[in-house]
Amino acid sequence: MIEFGVLGPLMATRGQTRLELGTPMVRRTLAVLLCHEGRAVPAAVVADAIWDGKPPPTARKTLQVYVMRLRRALGVPQLVRHTPAGYVVDLGLGVLDAHRFTELRLAALADLRAGDLVSASTGYARALALWRGAAYADVLDMPLAASAASGLEELRIAAAEEKSGADLGLGRYAELVAELPHLIERHPYREPLRERLILALYRSGRQSDALAAYRAAYVLLTDELGVEPGAGLQQAHHVVLHGEADSVAGGTAPALLPADIAPFAGRHGQLRELDAYLPQPGAANPPVVIHSVTGIAGVGKTALTVRWGHRVRHRFPGGQLFADLRGFDRREPAAPVAVLRRFLRSLGVPADRIPDDEESAADIYRTLLADRSVLVVLDNARSAEQVRPLLPGSRTCLVVVTSRDTLTGLIVRDGARRLTLDVLSAADSVELVASIAGHTRVAAEPQATADLVRACGYLPLALRITAAVLADNPHRTVAEQLALLAGPGRLSRLEIAEDPASTLRAAFDMSYASLNPGDRRVFGMLGPAPGADFTVPAVAALTGLAPELVAATLHRLVAANLVIEPAPGRFTLHDLLREYASELAGDVDPAVHRLMAFYLGHVEAATELTHPQTLSLPAAGTPASFPDAVTARQWLVAERLNVIAAAEYAAATGPRSMAWLLTVAIRAHLCGERELGDLSRLSRMALPLAEAAGDVRAQAALHYGLANAALFAGRPRDVLGPGTCGSRLAQQASWAEARVGFLSNLGAACFFLGRLAEAEDHLVEALTVYDQEPVAMRKSTILNRLGTVCLLRGNLVGGTEYLEQALAGTVDANAGAYPVSVDLSLLAWARRLRGDAAAALSHAREAHDLLVSVHATHARAIVDIQVAKALRDLGDYAGALPIAAASAEALENAGDDLSGVHAWLTEATILAETGRPEAALRRLGTALDVATRLQNSNYITECELCHAIIFFGMDDRASAGLYAQRAHDRAVADGLLLLEGQAGLVLAAVRDDRTLAERARATLSETGHRAAPHPVTWLPELTWP
Repeated sequence: MIEFGVLGPLMATRGQTRLELGTPMVRRTLAVLLCHEGRAVPAAVVADAIWDGKPPPTARKTLQVYVMRLRRALGVPQLVRHTPAGYVVDLGLGVLDAHRFTELRLAALADLRAGDLVSASTGYARALALWRGAAYADVLDMPLAASAASGLEELRIAAAEEKSGADLGLGRYAELVAELPHLIERHPYREPLRERLILALYRSGRQSDALAAYRAAYVLLTDELGVEPGAGLQQAHHVVLHGEADSVAGGTAPALLPADIAPFAGRHGQLRELDAYLPQPGAANPPVVIHSVTGIAGVGKTALTVRWGHRVRHRFPGGQLFADLRGFDRREPAAPVAVLRRFLRSLGVPADRIPDDEESAADIYRTLLADRSVLVVLDNARSAEQVRPLLPGSRTCLVVVTSRDTLTGLIVRDGARRLTLDVLSAADSVELVASIAGHTRVAAEPQATADLVRACGYLPLALRITAAVLADNPHRTVAEQLALLAGPGRLSRLEIAEDPASTLRAAFDMSYASLNPGDRRVFGMLGPAPGADFTVPAVAALTGLAPELVAATLHRLVAANLVIEPAPGRFTLHDLLREYASELAGDVDPAVHRLMAFYLGHVEAATELTHPQTLSLPAAGTPASFPDAVTARQWLVAERLNVIAAAEYAAATGPRSMAWLLTVAIRAHLCGERELGDLSRLSRMALPLAEAAGDVRAQAALHYGLANAALFAGRPRDVLGPGTCGSRLAQQASWAEARVGFLSNLGAACFFLGRLAEAEDHLVEALTVYDQEPVAMRKSTILNRLGTVCLLRGNLVGGTEYLEQALAGTVDANAGAYPVSVDLSLLAWARRLRGDAAAALSHAREAHDLLVSVHATHARAIVDIQVAKALRDLGDYAGALPIAAASAEALENAGDDLSGVHAWLTEATILAETGRPEAALRRLGTALDVATRLQNSNYITECELCHAIIFFGMDDRASAGLYAQRAHDRAVADGLLLLEGQAGLVLAAVRDDRTLAERARATLSETGHRAAPHPVTWLPELTWP
């Protein structure tokens, strides 16, 4: 393998041996080819470059001699090939250090954004160590090499800046103080370098030196550039004068800003205007500062906002949130609730605690941002109505909204300040083109360049694409580029009032025309393809090309500014470029169908690992595989939105079957990640399609998705409709596995609704079907649900037997820590009710230890309720109370209201046992309110029974009798035999009625109840539930 070095004087090595490249003209020939990074270069272009635009008459033959000598020097003749398009260095057979540098820098940048500063600093150091001096140092007299070197130098200094940020965070102040002055000497106007030097000096205890460094920066910027120091330098100066601000508690702050866009030209006034509205510590800021950045498409709203966000991010220690609202997109605008869910996840809220409704999600969002200093960037907004739910309420936050719309509603109602972006000035437009295409080249044709930027309407996006085309065609003059832009068939000037895409389309046409036919085909297919972004394997499926060819094509499209790579390995298109590509696509149905089959096959393979034995339809996607469940889940998380988009596309345009196949395939993942709103919406979308097609199994599977979404969301009443319908469809389709699943879900729903007889009927029927038909699902789920229902109905012996069978089956199936812990916890409950609190404690602690081993904190909080109850029944109140209180707090924080009721009940009983009845009643009041809201009859009855026992212990017989009667009546109505007997005993105690006591004893005897006695009454059987 030959390694080429351009990050310094040109060189080539094989292993440890440096190759002698020969004469300067041979070196210049290699440099021209390497500047094109694996793309074919016409012979005339090579000759023009190596002879400084004046090739001799014999150039063609002489060039052939140089290429022959180059091949001989490299020792691999096929490394430099001649194709119909020209000469090319095959980088499949060689390695370019510039590519390696870019890869290392991107990996380090990913580590930096993930907060891994050590890995980031190490990665940047490895990347920068590849440099041996100025890029193309020995051939910089060639304009082509000088232009390439300029671009690489920009990346080099960007990497150095990023590394200095990581090192500052790691406290490597001495190293920074030694290194940064040399960088600043070479790049005196890079403010981030000066900012970090000031902070490193200050944190090294050299305050006077830090102030001197700021003064030097101030003098340079004001005297030479006529501008004030940016916000970053000003903040560093503030720190030196006033000390460091406290960081925000609560974990890693979100940093969602996209990568900064470089090069960047102009906008100094707009950046200062944004600076002016930064929240000021101690000042009377408005409730929340909102800045609306508006302007036509492609004018650079996002670029300006992201650039400014990176400049001032240190002013927002609470983090930076960013969302593309897709306001002007062929897709539907982003729903505020979807953006809120993403923001809440970024702020550390677990997915299962994030509500599906917009109002509740917005309440949590505003609560989390209260008194935190957070920058919120809402990009590409459609309307003020879309933005309002995403506005924080804290005066310490700042919101920047970008939109093509003027968003007058935000100005009038919400007090936003508008910053309307116009196109760049002529001078800034020329600077932007020069920074991409090369300053020497632009300076050689000043009039043609002025005409070119005018033809681009001074629009930044058009200017960037035009300059990139020039950079990729070094033989083309600026005047020739201008002629192409103004040529026949190009679109008319931009019409701001109606369609801002026309000038952009002219630039897009020009960039598209420069592509080879294969790249054009791939670009066109990306336009109509569903999904927010793409990976190389997905585009390979879409196009039918080999992944390595796709990877090369995508990187060429990125270089042409037609495709964006916002994160390593993930590609996307700007909304207008996607629209443009769609116009070019032609018939893409077969390609999109391949993409859908790709997504379906990968979801099927991933789910097989992450949720084995889940209910599914026969595999229908392109076969795929994953090495393990962790990798499979990572793929599902990364591709969830794309799979959803593919299902929606299929529902709208076909094939319709793919809509339900994708929905059913991803159901288990959406349930597991608590993305229940997505599951409900997709299932409702696909169900009419399956009904129209008469596919009974698909209909059943979609009803199963609706039932699961409702059950996991804590809406048991909403399970009944799809559960009943789905069970009927499953029976019609002779689909035993689905029928078992529906019956089990119906049993669980009826259990939560307090309809225990129905629950038992459903679960017994599920068990019967399971035993009669070959079913892949775990039997233990049915058994533990059936055991739970039996316990509540007072069949303690039968319930215990079911739970023992469930545990044995779970252990035999090697189902993992979580299912085993569930069965152990339920068995602990059964043992305690039957009077064996010691065995109950053993089971509960074993379940606790299992959950600790897999870091399942939420499930552990639920299991710990049984630990606390067993300790209480054993009389260890000191041990029981802190466990119950911790469980209650954890479950409340997790938003698990149902389990929280159980914890509050338990804590209340222990408080009562330890002589604190008033505190116990307060806990019970909360529990009863929540249980009533959830319509959970069992917990309502337990709350009323505990009220009765506590009031009886306080000698308030009237209140005790009232609550005991309510509990008794409800228990009788709902078939809660155990609670009926316990409530009967309290009534007997209140009324001093031994006959009633004997009837209650008989009821409890029928259940097999043998719990520990309650100490405050002459009735030894009076116990806590």
